[in-house]
Amino acid sequence: MKSKATYKVKKYVFDKIFTRGKQYLHDPALYEGMTPFTEPERKIVGSYSMPQEVKNDTHVVILAHPYLAAAKSFFLKENHVREYKKHGYGVVIFDFNGFGESGFIDFDFYKDILSVYAWTKKELDPDVISVHGISFGASQILRAAGRNKLPGIEIIIENCLDKSIHYFKVRNIKLYYFFKVLYVLNPKAKREADFVGMAENIQNVSQILYIYCKNDSLTTTDMGRKLMNKTKVPFRYQECPGEHLKAIYDAPTYMNFITENKGFI
Repeated sequence: MKSKATYKVKKYVFDKIFTRGKQYLHDPALYEGMTPFTEPERKIVGSYSMPQEVKNDTHVVILAHPYLAAAKSFFLKENHVREYKKHGYGVVIFDFNGFGESGFIDFDFYKDILSVYAWTKKELDPDVISVHGISFGASQILRAAGRNKLPGIEIIIENCLDKSIHYFKVRNIKLYYFFKVLYVLNPKAKREADFVGMAENIQNVSQILYIYCKNDSLTTTDMGRKLMNKTKVPFRYQECPGEHLKAIYDAPTYMNFITENKGFI
């Protein structure tokens, strides 16, 4: 009884905070050439596409979506999947729990990444895996990597906040003050929302590629510098023109940075 009541409370809070979570509209036409899957542990729903021709090692990138109603569809609409495939990568996209086609479970979104990562290793068996997150997705990768749960792989952090509360300071001032009070009462929640602290904790990824947009007023380049100043593992940095979530609009610079720095250490 207690667990069911706890779940209902968490779901209520999720719906109040992550209002875009269940506004997803599935467009089958976007998914042409993609194969659907559901990983067994957390029932995370996703799709994947493998390269038709593999010249050397099979390299799969897992894409973690920003906080948008489009969820995993974002990467199809904005051509991330197309660009990666054009460069010979396999691609896995998925919906965080509570978003898109994945049912709500909890606020441990980083566990969704770990579950999809485990599924990818087992079912697709690639030679190399990278995990690339944008905004909300990037912050959850930092939560996973900050626990040293993504050993030996490359992570790509794009348009990431320094602290999650700064999102609400820009987008929802009522929730901003709610979280200020919550963090006083719950220091653990405050630590989970401190992505600079998470970056500082990372010890065993192979490398981090940071991508920020010059004209981004939400996840600013200054926030990126805060993350990099605390990063202890090898990393590189790329600024792209444009606003929040628009780095890929300069596709040549964007993809050259990712492909040329593959395994730079």
